[in-house]
Amino acid sequence: MFRRGFTIIEVSLFLAITALIFLGVTIGVQSSIFNQRYNDSVQSFADFLRNIYSEVMNVQSAGKGNSETAIYGKLVTFGEEGIANSDEIFVYDVIGKADTDVSNGRALDVLRMGRIGANVVMKDGDSVVAAGIVESYRPKWGALIQTTAGRPFELFKGALLVIRHPKSGTVYTYAKTDKAINVNSALGAGKSVKDMLELGRSNYNGFSLQTVDFCVQPDGTDGTDGSDNRADVRLRLDAKNSAGVEVFFDENNNCGK
Repeated sequence: MFRRGFTIIEVSLFLAITALIFLGVTIGVQSSIFNQRYNDSVQSFADFLRNIYSEVMNVQSAGKGNSETAIYGKLVTFGEEGIANSDEIFVYDVIGKADTDVSNGRALDVLRMGRIGANVVMKDGDSVVAAGIVESYRPKWGALIQTTAGRPFELFKGALLVIRHPKSGTVYTYAKTDKAINVNSALGAGKSVKDMLELGRSNYNGFSLQTVDFCVQPDGTDGTDGSDNRADVRLRLDAKNSAGVEVFFDENNNCGK
């Protein structure tokens, strides 16, 4: 009996179809991985901000057995000057005397003056040390936190002061978005919130109550290639708890979509 084999054309077609199927599956898997990492990096940053509020709202003492000193908030710096890794975000404690016998003035005024005398410090074991890093955070999967406008997109530089009023317990968010700060030179050992804010009656050295849009660039690029897949992690003007942190992928996105 004559047994017929595959022709060269048939083999070529089989290999071509197999290659196309493999390529399609590979592209689909890669796209799925990218989308998962994209969502992961965005949600991770949003959760990082939400956790700041959770820590500020929970009254803490500053060190073991130190009931006279309390943590009143957090200073969060972006693109901090003097730091080699400019994409790393640093968080410092705002600590002052544990005293609720204060006025009902503006939160920053109350913290910087009189009985509270707040400082931006860190905890080193059981002792309190001025002007140190309490923790740091870096966006997942190489994502970058950028500003809303311009190409190339610039890294977000500035700071957040998330603080709790010593008397009312209300949380307020003051943001500085014009430029990075240098904590070591602005604060240093023994310097207070007053030193950092360079206070006049209405001057908080660039810190103000404002809505802030953080643009999360998932692929770590500056947008010069024309791509713009950034999500908008928004910190509302009236943010007093974790609900003030919102994520936008849709038409409400202020990050260029």
